[in-house]
Amino acid sequence: MKRLLSSCLLACTGVAAPVHAASEADWEALYGSALRQYAAGNYVQAEQEARRALALAREAGGRKEPFVASSLNALALAEQAQGRGEDAAGLLRQALALSEQALGAHPNTATLALNLGNALDALGRADAALVPYERALEIADARQDDGAMVPLRAQALSALARTHAGLGHANEARAYDRRLDTDTAVLPLAGQADVLERRARASVAAGNAAAARDAFEQALSLRGQSPGPVSDAWTRTAIELADLLDGQGLREPSAAWRRRIVEHLERDDPDSLALAAQLNELAMGDLARKAYGPARELLARALPIVEDRAGPRSLDTARVVANQALVLEAQGDSGQAQPLHARALEIYREQGAVPEALLGQAQALNYLAARVYRQRRFGQAEPMFLEALGLAERAVGPEDPRVLPLLLNLESLYRSQRRMAEAGRYGERAARLRASAEGGP
Repeated sequence: MKRLLSSCLLACTGVAAPVHAASEADWEALYGSALRQYAAGNYVQAEQEARRALALAREAGGRKEPFVASSLNALALAEQAQGRGEDAAGLLRQALALSEQALGAHPNTATLALNLGNALDALGRADAALVPYERALEIADARQDDGAMVPLRAQALSALARTHAGLGHANEARAYDRRLDTDTAVLPLAGQADVLERRARASVAAGNAAAARDAFEQALSLRGQSPGPVSDAWTRTAIELADLLDGQGLREPSAAWRRRIVEHLERDDPDSLALAAQLNELAMGDLARKAYGPARELLARALPIVEDRAGPRSLDTARVVANQALVLEAQGDSGQAQPLHARALEIYREQGAVPEALLGQAQALNYLAARVYRQRRFGQAEPMFLEALGLAERAVGPEDPRVLPLLLNLESLYRSQRRMAEAGRYGERAARLRASAEGGP
């Protein structure tokens, strides 16, 4: 998710004024107008005013660098808002260099460093963003007697924790979050939510599901207080919470969150793959509680979305089609399920050695083979079951519980043919695997 630049104003007035007071007044009027236009969402006008302010600052006499840096900052805000992130980052590099030269470890310099870090982060350059973030924190730490620097320090700490977490540097992220504890309240609501989400993910990693759930719910509450449409960040966090609840076996609370997610996505992003994924998850919950009609309806809504957005031969499409087949199987309608299993199998075979695709092939083959087996066409069913077992073992290994249904089906197949040695071999594997899954010796 892209992150907009901080819109903190730079305190340039009175720092190092140009020679002519009239020029300073004119510059302040243009600069202020640029920021007001930006705040109102009038980005083209903001860019125009910022360019005029920049030209005036460059023409002024005296120590003009702080005024030029502020103008560049305002221009960068407008550029990034119009999707020109590379240009914005370049402008901020110039602004930061000027501020370092003219002001050194000044609040303006810290703010520009923070903004540059955000610009680089938004471009996907997290490693590069760490350097300006660290400079912003260095300045804020050196000015701890300045109460006005507390919010900036908190933003720098939060940015560093977020960036390190995104880079997989868990220890560094935790260290910055611990330093942030006393200052979290001064962050904007979105920043506070970011902190809570990182804590939730750390709790998930530590196996503390209750703490993770509490932190996720607090983060969602904060994100819900922001005006306007529900943010992508709210949706992402709500999905994480629903997945956590599913992992705990708390199907009803999970379904309640997924229904809220669907409601928001249907309003704000009705053709998104995220919506299709949530419809699919809700359908699987309905399948688990034998609500077959609602499950079929949800999957019927999801299928055209994935076919359109991901393609009719995509893994997303195979997943939904396979689940449609599972619902029909659960209803005892194996005949209607067969063409869906066959379609899913064909798509899964095109995905290569992706574990989900291998498991999908194994599942489809298992159901197709089971129907052939029930028709007592044992010679045809045997290679299908064996192929399915091999695919499942490639995907998850021979000791994974997901291999168990295939072992049991092979045991039954060989018993039906009185091939007792082979039946015993698969039966013994199944018994060991079941005992292991149940925590036995």
